[in-house]
This record gives sequence, C-alpha cells and structure tokens, in this order.
Amino acid sequence: MLMQPGAALLPQKQQQMRGGHPQQQMRISTQNGKPVKVDANGVQLCSALGCNHAARVKGMCKLHGGGRRCKVEGCMKSAQTGHLCIAHGGGKPCNVEGCPKTAQSRGLCKQHGGGVRCKFEGCTKSCQSGGFCRGHGGGKRCEYPQCTKWAQKNGHCAKHAQEIAAQQLQQQQALQAQMHQQLVHP
Repeated sequence: MLMQPGAALLPQKQQQMRGGHPQQQMRISTQNGKPVKVDANGVQLCSALGCNHAARVKGMCKLHGGGRRCKVEGCMKSAQTGHLCIAHGGGKPCNVEGCPKTAQSRGLCKQHGGGVRCKFEGCTKSCQSGGFCRGHGGGKRCEYPQCTKWAQKNGHCAKHAQEIAAQQLQQQQALQAQMHQQLVHP
C-alpha cells in the first residue's frame, strides 16, 4: 500500500494503549524528504518503532537516544544541568538544607514534597504509574507468573529481571558457540 506524505494514518494496532493512557492519533509527514511520525498537533514523535513520545534530537525521544547524554564516559543516561545525569550529580539540588537529593519539582526532591503526589484524597506520597502511590493502586507488579513483588526493571522485580538476564546471556553464549562450531567445522 502506498502512502501519501502528510496524509497517512498509522494502523489502529499502533494506536492502542501505552502505559495505561490512550495514544493520540498519529500521521506520517515528511521533513527534508524523509518520513516522520507526528501527532494530531503536528509535534514530531520519536522514530523508534512503537514509541510515541515527543522527539527531541535526531528524531528520537530521550529514552531512545534523543537529547544530550551524560558527559561521564560510558554513561548513556540523559544529561541534566551541568551536562551530567542525576546519578553523576546533574540536575538541581533539593532546596531543603542538607538534602543531597535532586529536585523533582518546586525545587524539592520527592521526599520533601517535590514531584507528582498521589491522587488519593489526603495522601501525600509520591505517585507511581496511574497517578496513585503503590498503597493506593499505583505502580506495576512483576510480570513473572505468580510473583507479587513490584516491578523494578523491564517489567520484572529485581530477582526475576536478574534470572531472565542470566537466561538470555546463556542463550546468547550457546548461540555464539554453535555459530563458532559451524565456522570451524563446516
């Protein structure tokens, strides 16, 4: 199927829910003769497959490589103020005297009231996904069957994320060994 630049809508399958929020309708446009994804307001979206965050630099969002990177060698995190990521000292410090944490909003770290708060009436905890703290239904659980722990990395708790990474490494090493055998003994 041929698509006319600036007119084609992405398939319905790619417009489904993302992170619990409905995605905005997108279309394909052109910029310097190249196709780009844009939302209904004309804002360029990340060019990574399936990503609908706003593009920053090189047609990608911060998560997929757009924007500045931390200047510490080997660090791929997004740079904050001072060309460093938060882990390496970038970002604005919390305004509470003696607090070493980075400010989230209103000049405060999450512990001192910065960041988005839980929507549950009277709750002052920091919100997780869905606008609520973990105690009021926010956050995500580990995707591993029958695991009730909180997700921390790639949709899994620390234990299951580590197990899955180890399994993937073993599979990769086995595949490399098999390919090596095929090259050595054709």
